[in-house]
Amino acid sequence: MGAHSPSGTFRGDQRAVVWTSADGRSWRRADRPANGEITGLDRVAATGNGALVAHGWFARKVTKTVARKGKRRKQTATQRGEGLWLSPDGGRTWTPVTVPQAQGSYGPTIGLAAGPGGVYVAREGRRVTGTKKRRTTTRHGVIFSSADGRTWAPAGQVSVPSYGGVARLAGSSTGLAVLVRGKGGAGTVLRSGDGRTWRPGGDVGATAAAPGAGLTVSGLTVAAGAAAVITGRRGDDPYLALSGEAAARPVNAVDLAKVPGAIRPERAVTSMGVGAGRVVAVGSTGGGGAVWSAPAANPGAWARAQTPDLRAGKAAGGPRQPRQRFGDVVHGSKGWLAVGRVTAPDGKVTPLVAGAADGVTWRRAPFPGARGNIVDGCTSGPSGYVVVGTSAGKAAAWRSTDLKSWKRGSNAGKGDLDGRTWMRDVAATSKGYVAVGGRQATTGAGRKPVKPVSYLPAVWTSRDGVKWSAVAPPPLPSGVASGAFHQIVARGDVLVGLGWGTAPQAAGKPARWLAFTGVSSDGGRTWRTSVPTGAGEASELTSSVVTPKGFVVAGTVGGPGAQDAAMWASTDGAAWRRVPARGTGLDGPGDQRLTALAAVGGDVLAVGVNADHRGETPTLWRTTAP
Repeated sequence: MGAHSPSGTFRGDQRAVVWTSADGRSWRRADRPANGEITGLDRVAATGNGALVAHGWFARKVTKTVARKGKRRKQTATQRGEGLWLSPDGGRTWTPVTVPQAQGSYGPTIGLAAGPGGVYVAREGRRVTGTKKRRTTTRHGVIFSSADGRTWAPAGQVSVPSYGGVARLAGSSTGLAVLVRGKGGAGTVLRSGDGRTWRPGGDVGATAAAPGAGLTVSGLTVAAGAAAVITGRRGDDPYLALSGEAAARPVNAVDLAKVPGAIRPERAVTSMGVGAGRVVAVGSTGGGGAVWSAPAANPGAWARAQTPDLRAGKAAGGPRQPRQRFGDVVHGSKGWLAVGRVTAPDGKVTPLVAGAADGVTWRRAPFPGARGNIVDGCTSGPSGYVVVGTSAGKAAAWRSTDLKSWKRGSNAGKGDLDGRTWMRDVAATSKGYVAVGGRQATTGAGRKPVKPVSYLPAVWTSRDGVKWSAVAPPPLPSGVASGAFHQIVARGDVLVGLGWGTAPQAAGKPARWLAFTGVSSDGGRTWRTSVPTGAGEASELTSSVVTPKGFVVAGTVGGPGAQDAAMWASTDGAAWRRVPARGTGLDGPGDQRLTALAAVGGDVLAVGVNADHRGETPTLWRTTAP
């Protein structure tokens, strides 16, 4: 069961949908149960006597007589709420049922589960004792039960010290379980055989309502033997545990790394660079920053580079440990530079910067690492290395001549780096540097954000990498309503930027994503934007590179689950032509994408990933530059 929206927007036109099956193979659909009053269903339980109980939402027209200025008139309004419905015939017909308030309960029902002797729901409850200044309020959960789904009564109560609410309710024929939040969001599992008496089943530690710090619980069930099973995520890691037998002990977490096929290794290549006779690729594996290197004369002979101090202290990528990922790499006069980010379990981000003289052995490089500084792109040019990103929500840049000390960039004019802006990438030209990103669109009066929120491409230029000037905002291509740049490459003073954007749809329909390019032939001062020929259905443009013949751009075409790698070429950055990208790892079942490009002699080297139900397989493709 669920909901259906004819317009696809789920904005006022949704109706509940029920599917039924006798064997789990052939399904019959029934729209608009209860004459369309139910707008959506999210939970269902069987009573054991052939009846079903479902939880969902309703919207019904209610007519009331109101008096205004001495006159009485009828007024119709839409009443919305949540409720329970009963089906005695396997889901064909539905009637509403009411769960009474009792034992201090209030508010909507929580959970819906089949258990011993019937079905169960929970509600929050409170008890007030004392009088006046000595009055105290204690909270608890009230469990209601029904043998037939029609008649409900309170069965028992659940509570823990510093009770904070019922998070989950689950059951089976062998018993019931609830997850209750206590002090500081700590989760405690309580178990019962009848809904009346409850015993502790172990603690799961701090829980969270959203991914980040603590455990985000996605499911609770009761297995054979009345063992409670908890599923969810702790940060970025999957979580599976069984309830313990004593309240003083935590639940027993399952080591999913020891379950064949449960954990697939993370591996991502985000950027490649060429210099000093080597090709270097950067990204991450297993949640830690990673670098690979190969001789330019033999770019198939890859070896994992040495990164001895990237995982100093606690191992990156482990449970409740920070995640590292490099996002860009460049070679310059003082060797190699790679930049990325470290994401802490609480979601806070700090820079990840490393350097190498030979591209093989890498060390963390000193960098202003205050929280709030995020680095995304890097380049090497006439005045040294430049790194760009954001700081405290504004576009930011840093320059270094030796990879040891960094100087923060500043405005060349008034407010060039201010406002809701960000830099995503930077390239070097014959006269300096050009950075691209975006800015939030604002109105002229007080520079308030435009509603609904929209974005515009943004470009900055600098001669020395320190003083930055914003150029006139490049126009978005026809048909693109909101968007920004995310990558830039330079061939002399000709620059090509890659962008993402959204195209408006008919009223009530979600926006459509579009990829676009921008080109500047005067070192970044003026720009033209367009959607490359044949890229109308491209979900994104992923990477770009300069070749001896011009420019090459990689992207994807098709929808999720059926994406293929795609490639475009241009001699001047303005006129683009689609070039073939076919073969294993480039098209076929699943999703294929190229994530980084590099020019090696007269060839283009591409890395990417081929993803299907079996996991992800790396792709390495070498082709003559088109």
